[in-house]
Amino acid sequence: EHRDSERGVTMGLTVFLANELGAKQADAVADPENVLHRLLPSFEDDSYDLLRYIDRYGSTVFNQLQMEQFLYEWQRIKSSVRTLEQRRVVEEVEELARRCNEGLHLYLKFAGD
Repeated sequence: EHRDSERGVTMGLTVFLANELGAKQADAVADPENVLHRLLPSFEDDSYDLLRYIDRYGSTVFNQLQMEQFLYEWQRIKSSVRTLEQRRVVEEVEELARRCNEGLHLYLKFAGD
């Protein structure tokens, strides 16, 4: 999340699949309403082994070996969804995570800037 100084708007995370070189491999999941910021666990919540490390203001990258645990924790996030926009974002990120899990040399990247 960051502030767009020209518009004074808070921007959410963008999530996408990347290859080994960091190039986008799929359409990005946009979060214009910044729902992930409210749904993701805080860094202090050690009941989430992976998701608590998502940097809301920088970049976080997960690899294929982490996807089983990521998807397990993502189901907990999914269970807290309350709005249609939250559902859209969470389900689109889940689809990218599943594609990462099934693909080779793919990475799930959360970009905060």
